[in-house]
Amino acid sequence: MYKILILFGILLVVFVIGTVFLKSLDNERSKNHDIRREEAVKNISSALQDYANKHNGMYPADLSELQKFFPDRYLPTYFGEIYYRYKRIDNNHYCLYSNLETRKDVFFASEKESGFGSTDCSPN
Repeated sequence: MYKILILFGILLVVFVIGTVFLKSLDNERSKNHDIRREEAVKNISSALQDYANKHNGMYPADLSELQKFFPDRYLPTYFGEIYYRYKRIDNNHYCLYSNLETRKDVFFASEKESGFGSTDCSPN
């Protein structure tokens, strides 16, 4: 009976350590996903600025138009199950954002003026 309790205790310790280890791996994976999403949003934002510079300050209607204009650039529309959302507010203003797994959403807008984006750039 004593040996069974020791064996059970050892298995319980191994199970707890394994669970903690797997949870930390999952957290690291989520952080890495967020880093990749932030970089992708920065790349898309840069491409949007390049597009606007070549189109008299006008932004594309959607990301597919941007991809057609830059066929040699990799511009993702989603990563995993999380999409990059783009909305052209008018010809000269846009919002670009993505949900993150571990931190607050990453967000870019063509204008940082006070008041701009409070309702126009909502993620809904």
